[in-house]
Amino acid sequence: MTNKKTWLKWCLAPTLWVSDTYKKSATSSANRGIRVKRLNKIYFGIALSIWGILFLWGQVAGNMPPLKVVLIFIPLWALSRVNEIFMAFIKDVFDKLDPSRRSKNGLEYFDRIGLALRSFMELTIQYAILYFILDTYYLQYGFHGGLFNQPIESPFTALYVSLITIASVGYGDYVPVHPLARGLVMYEIITGFLLLAVSFTVYVSLDLDEKEAP
Repeated sequence: MTNKKTWLKWCLAPTLWVSDTYKKSATSSANRGIRVKRLNKIYFGIALSIWGILFLWGQVAGNMPPLKVVLIFIPLWALSRVNEIFMAFIKDVFDKLDPSRRSKNGLEYFDRIGLALRSFMELTIQYAILYFILDTYYLQYGFHGGLFNQPIESPFTALYVSLITIASVGYGDYVPVHPLARGLVMYEIITGFLLLAVSFTVYVSLDLDEKEAP
C-alpha cells in the first residue's frame, strides 16, 4: 500500500522523486534541513528564470517559436511543482499537528515560514506559466478560443491573473471560461489558501507554544 501511494505521488509530481532522493541522501537532520532550503531556492529560481525567458522572448521576438515538443514539458513541469508543493506542505502540517510525528528535520519554524512564503511566490509564477502557455500555444490548436474571456497576451499578464487569483481578489477583467481554466483557478485558490493560512497558522502557533513552554 505504501509503495502504491509513493508511485501515485510520483506520478502526480515527478519532481517529488528528485526532491525525495536528494533529501534522503542527507547525512543528518541538520544537513536535511539545508538541502530542503537549497531545493526551495533552486526551484524558485528555475520558475522565475522560465517566466523571465518567456517574458524577454515576447519583448524581443513578439511571440514564442513553434517548439511545441519543448513547450509541452514546461507546463508539465509547472504542474508537477504545484502538486509537489501542495502535497509537501499538507504532509508537513499534519506531521506538526501530531506530537508523535513532530520532528524539525533541521528546520526551525521561522525557517518553515520562509519556505512557505517562497513556495507561495513560486506557486504564483508556476500558475502564470501554465496560464500563459496553455492559453497561447495549446488550446488554440484543439479548442475555439482560450482559457479566459480574453487572450492572455504576455507572461506579465499571466502573472497578474495568477496573482489576483491566488490572492482571491478577482477584479473581473479576466474570467475563466474553459473547464480547464476553471479547474486550474480553483486549484490555485485552494493551494494558495492552504499554503498561507493553514501552514502559517500552524507554524506560528507551534513556535509560540515552544517558546512559552517552561
